[in-house]
Amino acid sequence: MDSATRKQFDSKIIDCFHSFSDPLDRVRVTTTLNKAEDAVVFETLSRIPLAHEMSVERFLNTPTEALKAIAKGLYREMRVVG
Repeated sequence: MDSATRKQFDSKIIDCFHSFSDPLDRVRVTTTLNKAEDAVVFETLSRIPLAHEMSVERFLNTPTEALKAIAKGLYREMRVVG
């Protein structure tokens, strides 16, 4: 990942952190970069983790509120499965 993309990624991660940790609408997921640094992974914080992976490019081009909806969707999927 080049330095410009890394700066965009870091800024987007901070935006997601603020959005996801809103006390009135909290989303309990971890957001990480895979080892190859070409994909972002959202993973639920639960005994049986559920994850969603997307390319860094898609992550950077997706609005923060849409990312929050994807993260919330992981918990809806868990309820359907569980």
